[in-house]
Amino acid sequence: QGTASEKTNAALALQFLSLNTEKALAIVHTRNALRALLDVLRTGGEEAQEYAAGAFAHLAVNEEAELIILQTEGVLEALAGLFCADPDRVGEAVRLEACAALETLSFAPTSAETLTRFPQILETAMGMLCRGPQHAMERAAGL
Repeated sequence: QGTASEKTNAALALQFLSLNTEKALAIVHTRNALRALLDVLRTGGEEAQEYAAGAFAHLAVNEEAELIILQTEGVLEALAGLFCADPDRVGEAVRLEACAALETLSFAPTSAETLTRFPQILETAMGMLCRGPQHAMERAAGL
């Protein structure tokens, strides 16, 4: 809930807080925090989506947080949707942050099987590797 500006500010705050391991764990253990970030991924403005995807990328660096994220229904679908979206509809910064989150989440032992449900992720990553700018190619190479 909240205005577009409030969602953007909240997502940015969570992205910064997620850089700290203790705070990252507090975020994933806080009731509805991941659901709120997921809501921003789905319905927020482009800047808010970028920050929310970045928060997921930072949170997933912690193994415990990563497992909790992977168990949160809808997160992978939302990240895959942003990453694979038409570049005319979703900006590059959002797509790269979603890619970073998917890349980090792909390191979990259980995620490899889960990510195979989304063949479009590999197709999009291959497209970035073949045609993207250097920074996009480097990010996609992680997938």
